[in-house]
Amino acid sequence: MRKGFGVLFFIIAVFFIAAPFAFYIARTKTGSQVKGVADAGYSQGFSVVVNSSQGTWDLYQYGCADLDECKKALFSGKKLSMTSGGEVSSYTLPFIKAPDAQDIEYVKFFSKPGWGSAQRTFYVSEGKFTGLETVEFEAEGKKVNALIVPVKAFTASHFVAGTLSD
Repeated sequence: MRKGFGVLFFIIAVFFIAAPFAFYIARTKTGSQVKGVADAGYSQGFSVVVNSSQGTWDLYQYGCADLDECKKALFSGKKLSMTSGGEVSSYTLPFIKAPDAQDIEYVKFFSKPGWGSAQRTFYVSEGKFTGLETVEFEAEGKKVNALIVPVKAFTASHFVAGTLSD
């Protein structure tokens, strides 16, 4: 009646020897994707690059019916989105889907310092695409530069529309 611990010890040893092999086999069958690596590979649309060495920032996106509406005032048009971030170098934001509103012909992008961040001006370097414009506004006693992109840029081959840097 006395079998001892031999059988129990054998079962535990087999488990600890077989478990790493089972794990290895299961992991190799899941595919050949490399974790942590991404290829943007956008075929259409454009990107806006933000460089901020002095603190947080907010990137605003406004849709306008025409170029005059975009140039009228900094906050003219329909607010589409706002993206925020911290200190970054060459942070690329892709825009691959045009706004749903049919009356939007231009999209205005501008960046301002984020909440609690040092006041500063973001300068715009525009990319090479027909119809891109940069406009300077005076808002709240500060100079703000904006990049205006025509909606047709969403269907063009992917390019960098502009860079906003402080």
